[in-house]
Amino acid sequence: VLQGNGFNASSNLRVLFGDSENSLTNLTNVIAVTRSNGTFSIGLPIPIGPYTSQPDANSRFSTFIRISDSTGLSTGTEPFVGVNMQSASLLTQPERITANAKLTIAGLAVSENGAPLANANLGFLTLRQPNGTETTVSSQINGLTIVDQIGSLQSDNSVLSDSAGRVKVSFIVPSVDGGTAEVKFTAVQELKADFEILPKLQLSVDGAKPGETITVVGSSYRSEDVISVSLDGTKIDTTPSIIKTDKRGSFEAEFVIPLELPGGSVTIVATDSGVTDAKQTPTIASQLTILGILDTPVEGAQFRPGDTINVTGKGLNANETAVISIGGVIITDQVFTTEANGSYDFSLTMPSLSGGAHKIRVSASTNVAEGGISITSTPITISPTEGSVGTKIDIQGSGYQANAPISVSIGFVEDVTFGNVSATGEVAMEYIISRPQSPGEKTLTINIGDEKFYKGFNYQLDAEGPAILKATHDGGTGVISKVGQVVIIKAIQRDDFDIAKRGTYKIGDPSVSESIDSGDLYNDGTHQDEGANDAVWAIPYQVPAGVTTKVDGLPSSVPVQLTLFDALGNATTQETDIPIQIDTVAEIKKLNVSGTGKYKVGDKLTITVVGEENCSGTFQIAGVTGKEPLVQGMFANQYRASYTFRGGDRALNAKLIIELTDSYGNVTTQNAEKTITIEEVLQLNRVSLPTRLHGGDRFSVEFFSSSEVTPSLSISDELLENPVNPEEIEYNWKPITLLQYRALEPEETASSLVSGLTVVEAENMSDDESESEEIMTHYIAFARIPADLLLSSRMRLVRLMISDKTGKSQTAEIPVDFYGVSSFTLDVPVGISMIHLPLAVTAVNNEKQEIKTVGDLYQVLGGAQKVNLLITYDHRQNAWSSYLGELNRNSQADRIIEGDTGIITVLKEHTTLQLYGRSLGDNGVGTISLQKGLNHVGIPVKNHQVNTVSDLFALDGFKDNATAIIVPDQGKFKVVAAKGDDGDIPIVGGQSFIVTAKRSSQVQIGGLAWSNAFQSKVNSAPSILTQNGTPLLVINGRLTDEESQSVDEEISFTVQRLNSLSTNGSHWTNQSIFDLSAKTRLDGYFSATQISFQPEGLLSVNDVLEVEVALSNKDLRVRPIVYQVTREDLQNGFIMLPDLVAYQVPKYSELGHNYPNPFNPETWIPYQIATDSQVELKIYSSSGQLVRTIEIGYQTAGHYVSRQRAIYWDGCNDVGEPIGSGIYFYVLRLDSETENRIFSKKMTIVK
Repeated sequence: VLQGNGFNASSNLRVLFGDSENSLTNLTNVIAVTRSNGTFSIGLPIPIGPYTSQPDANSRFSTFIRISDSTGLSTGTEPFVGVNMQSASLLTQPERITANAKLTIAGLAVSENGAPLANANLGFLTLRQPNGTETTVSSQINGLTIVDQIGSLQSDNSVLSDSAGRVKVSFIVPSVDGGTAEVKFTAVQELKADFEILPKLQLSVDGAKPGETITVVGSSYRSEDVISVSLDGTKIDTTPSIIKTDKRGSFEAEFVIPLELPGGSVTIVATDSGVTDAKQTPTIASQLTILGILDTPVEGAQFRPGDTINVTGKGLNANETAVISIGGVIITDQVFTTEANGSYDFSLTMPSLSGGAHKIRVSASTNVAEGGISITSTPITISPTEGSVGTKIDIQGSGYQANAPISVSIGFVEDVTFGNVSATGEVAMEYIISRPQSPGEKTLTINIGDEKFYKGFNYQLDAEGPAILKATHDGGTGVISKVGQVVIIKAIQRDDFDIAKRGTYKIGDPSVSESIDSGDLYNDGTHQDEGANDAVWAIPYQVPAGVTTKVDGLPSSVPVQLTLFDALGNATTQETDIPIQIDTVAEIKKLNVSGTGKYKVGDKLTITVVGEENCSGTFQIAGVTGKEPLVQGMFANQYRASYTFRGGDRALNAKLIIELTDSYGNVTTQNAEKTITIEEVLQLNRVSLPTRLHGGDRFSVEFFSSSEVTPSLSISDELLENPVNPEEIEYNWKPITLLQYRALEPEETASSLVSGLTVVEAENMSDDESESEEIMTHYIAFARIPADLLLSSRMRLVRLMISDKTGKSQTAEIPVDFYGVSSFTLDVPVGISMIHLPLAVTAVNNEKQEIKTVGDLYQVLGGAQKVNLLITYDHRQNAWSSYLGELNRNSQADRIIEGDTGIITVLKEHTTLQLYGRSLGDNGVGTISLQKGLNHVGIPVKNHQVNTVSDLFALDGFKDNATAIIVPDQGKFKVVAAKGDDGDIPIVGGQSFIVTAKRSSQVQIGGLAWSNAFQSKVNSAPSILTQNGTPLLVINGRLTDEESQSVDEEISFTVQRLNSLSTNGSHWTNQSIFDLSAKTRLDGYFSATQISFQPEGLLSVNDVLEVEVALSNKDLRVRPIVYQVTREDLQNGFIMLPDLVAYQVPKYSELGHNYPNPFNPETWIPYQIATDSQVELKIYSSSGQLVRTIEIGYQTAGHYVSRQRAIYWDGCNDVGEPIGSGIYFYVLRLDSETENRIFSKKMTIVK
């Protein structure tokens, strides 16, 4: 390597080299260019030569060098390195070789002064044989060729060296006698080398059996010498007996493998006369494998399965366990061992094999003997040789063609049984006699492939009944419903002997003792089958009335059993090939009638019938009704009806008659166990009067009664104390002047009635208004409210009393809204409650005040002093909205309160509101709007049929739509799905409920305005206990950027409750998840609300929450916040988070320049990452030695630039020692799910 300086920048350099100062040669293969500072560094290969000067005493040539550029700048001629002299050499590869193998020769030709003879003609390559004969090696005879392009071969077979004086050739050694030979190049005497030609021994085969003749051929032995041959060290006889090589050292002879030689590998050695030690060269050995011989059985010998055979032979491995297989079947029931000389003699039993040729194979270790045999079949045998119908005949045989078809019969084509010979040639079949035969000797015909066998069989009569060929009927698989339909039931015998003498049939389950029907079969010749020899026993069965095969009213079929008896009384029973279905009766399984049998006018009689499916039916009360229809109930086999007794109905122990008709027209009539008696009583039904009245108003009252009566009216005034029962409400009743009353004619209308009527139902009133008009007398009474009666603006009760001539009386009390305004005391407890405004509020606590929005309610409840927040459910966003104060005025949370709006209150103090207002809805009809999913609703009006939560499921719109109603009860959320569920509380007004619905619907509900003015005790709104936990999660906070400026974004929160640390204390484990969303205001503030209706969703004091934030702008991120719930949070009803800071997510990852730089002793290394990654920084010295590793760990995507976030390095190594001045490299490694990146930069520390 040459290095230097002082040349012009970026100049091409010229290098001259030589072994004399005056004879330098330009080295054109060396290309060098100076650097920008004029320095250079050149790698120079030493030239091969030729060198013309004389070497020194150390056999070295002196050399000189000069370097110059294109402008003439030069180093001058300078002494260079000493170059060692070289000597000529020639090597053979390999040094020992057999004839006809390839020999490679490599050498170096040099001049007398040791310089390589480059591109010199080396002359011809000659070979001197061991016997002294010398020949020229050529490409035509010996395949002479150049190897690896070192040197070149001329057309006259002379050889030239390459530019380095080297030569490499190869050729095929000819077949000559063995010994030392020499190769050399004729033009360079020093280029010569010796190698040895080895003898070669070949056998005519690689393996042979004892007794076989082997030919042995040798080459390259000593010429005209005597050779001896031995086998595993023992000399053997050969042909010719004396073996002599020719002039080329070759010979050929034969020998016979000894018969007693065991199997395995043996060594054949051929030795010339000059060697006494068998291990010396030219002793040449060759391996021969001794193969096994199978002497018996001889090729093609025939055997049957089960025969004993002898297996003998020789040439297997000595004293080895032998494995014998015949036709691929290994004999495993014996252990076979060969003799010491490899012979064997075994006796074994022939296994089951298919007929034909098979190979027999005997193997011991790696040696095998094989032969071929033939398997013939054994005679076919049957057992037993006598029997009757049902006898199983076993048919056995072996040695037959594998998988050949088999057929067996005994006289009838229909009684043929088919099969196949097994894969091992075995015949193993079972033939069952299924048809009767005439007694005597029969022939069993057995066909196996192309062979046919006949076996005698003695058929005997047995104690079995007559054989039935077929049992059937022609009624089909459908239902037989027509009374009198004829179904032919028959049993067929295709015989001319053992004919039945009698036959019977039975319809029904054989496991049941009582049959549906039974009788005799007849052989009268009228129902013959298609066969000429048929004997048919049959009955034309005429289907009777009142028979059915149904089970529990459901379609079902039953078997038909046919039995034939022979003359000896032996019987055979068989079911028909298809069962039978009969239905000629409309089943009535159960009849239930409500009541005791004694009823009054207006009572409702309910009838429930359980029968079979798809029927129609009627009921009739003798002397009272005609045939009235039954309608299908909840189930397909249930039928129901009801009847309300009317004025004029008379009955004394009258029969109740039920008639049921099935789909086939079958009719069943049944009388109920109860008889009907109607008792006459005083009856007051539907009463109606105006809903709004003033003092002095004239009004009318309509009512229905079953008797001639006299009415009287009164109105409730102040409450009276009841010392006996303080809980019972008593009023001071003021009489109302009755002006006139009379009965209305059917065609007359009450045009004098004031619009807007309150309708009440008296006890025992009919559900059907049209029926009431028919059975009741319609009365109208005119009255006036006394003008001097002072009435406050609240609900009053008007009492109507009717009395008949006997003095019996009945009353009805109707609420009336005076001045059109109702009052309601709404009691809202501290904490979380679910309320509903039950009125269209016009005044609160005796002051005029309308409540139209959530913000209005917030102020009425006491504002910020008493209220933490109000929550409503927003269907458009499918989310809860929280109203936190006046900042939320006119926002999405300040929604309009509709007639069904449910509201969740979170109060700091208990509050009671005295509300005044009109009834919700329109003309006494309110609307509940249900949307698919979650709904938070209140009940707009009081409906007398909706008394508990479960009653809502009966309303149109709730029915088959609402899946559950969630109510707060006793401090907890409870789910109501059916009547009587825990949580099925009374509906008293002022409450709200959570309803889950499958689809959207508008629920109409009629009734009165809510009022609890007449209640002695006002219930508080239902609440949820929050002393230790809350189902409500309200998150408030502010979203800013990194400069504390507000950010306007849509936010999604995922809140995980962390209930415990992991076992190693390294991280929290999550328990449950809440998902919330919010939209920031212009000032960046937000509020998000979620409510959990499940116990596991309850938040408690000291719960640790992890809040993960996602923004609609995916380029912005917010770091998760961990927050611990306090008791103050539960009392306030919300959590106030610290400011959420949104930062820009980098579009790519990058490593920045450290600052300061240079530095001493500390610096900061900034970076940014585009994806969440594991971060590691390593610092290396300029020599590549690792100085410091800083494990940063898992980092979210973001900018890490400021001193608070960048990586800090104190200038120390991993053991805390300060490092020295110099250049250092810092390498940042990022590992994430999407990228694995490495960045590096350098920095300088100066001390």
